[in-house]
Order: sequence, then structure tokens, then C-alpha cells
Amino acid sequence: MRRIGRLALFAAVVSTGAPIVVFAVGLALAPQPTDFMCFWAGSDLLARGADPYDPGTWAAAVDGLFPNWLGLLRRPPCPGGYAYPLTTAVATLPLGVLPVRLAALVWMVLLLGGMAVGIVLIARGFGLGQRGGLLLAAITLGSQPAWLTALTSQYGGLDLLALGILTLRGAAVRPALSAGALTVLLLKPHI
Repeated sequence: MRRIGRLALFAAVVSTGAPIVVFAVGLALAPQPTDFMCFWAGSDLLARGADPYDPGTWAAAVDGLFPNWLGLLRRPPCPGGYAYPLTTAVATLPLGVLPVRLAALVWMVLLLGGMAVGIVLIARGFGLGQRGGLLLAAITLGSQPAWLTALTSQYGGLDLLALGILTLRGAAVRPALSAGALTVLLLKPHI
């Protein structure tokens, strides 16, 4: 690892992370054809007192063609029904009371921030140092799960934050912190 300079590692982090941010912002500005619409619609319906599991209510909430970030018309990827447990709708309820575009921007900030903080916490938790942390960031941001987080608006960034919390020294003796991290991992588990 000594042969790889900090500047080269930093450049690798920027070159893998910058496109993720660009895609995330683009998708947040056109959230309807993304998985976020599925999360948001469930919490929006719940906030309005409607049943996200009612087929007619669900179809009305997500039916339509919407422009994606490239301007191409797409349907939301969740036409069949609300496919998540009720806990997902309850956990995302604060987003459901916001307009979909504002909620999507908040969601992307949470995902990208969670990804960044998660990488830092994992690097610290394993004592990787600055070079090791930069290498971890470059590898993580260049990975398929990181790209899918931005491209599909999935929970990956929050999952990485939860994993980072679990690597903290002493997290095992802080039951509330560990329980919170595990709860995030259980809301939308990814293998």
C-alpha cells in the first residue's frame, strides 16, 4: 500500500465518487421512475390515512409515465403493489409528508451522507489509517452496490452507515446504538 500515494488514492475516490453524486442528484430531480417512488408512495399513502396494500389505492398512487433524469418516459418500478413491510412505510413516514421531489433530495442526501460516514466509521473501526481509508473509499465507491444506491435510490448508503456504526469500538456496550444500526439493516436488508 505504500507504493500507492495519498494523492493517487484521493484521485481514485473522487473519480469513483463524483459520478455517483451526479447520478444521485439527477435521479433525485426525477424520482418517480426510481425505487424511491415505491418507498415514498407507501409512506405518503400512510401519512394520508390510506392503505398502501389496497390494490386500487396503490395503482392510483404510482400509475403513470414519468420522465427519468434523461427525459425518457418510464413507469415506477413498483406497479404490482406495495412490496415492503409496513415498518418500511412507517420508517420513511417523515419523507412521505414531503413533496416527492423534496423528499427524494433529502433521501439522496441521507444515502450519500450515510455512505460517506459509513466508510469513515469502517476505516476507523478497523484502524485502517488515512491511506487505508482512502483505499476503502475508492473500492467501495467503485463497487456495484454503491452505484446501485445512486441509480436505484435503494437503502445501500444507510446500510453502510449502519455497518460502520457496528464496527465502532465499544458499540457492543452501547445497546441503543447497536440496536438502531441493526434496525436500519433489517428495514431493507441487502445481501
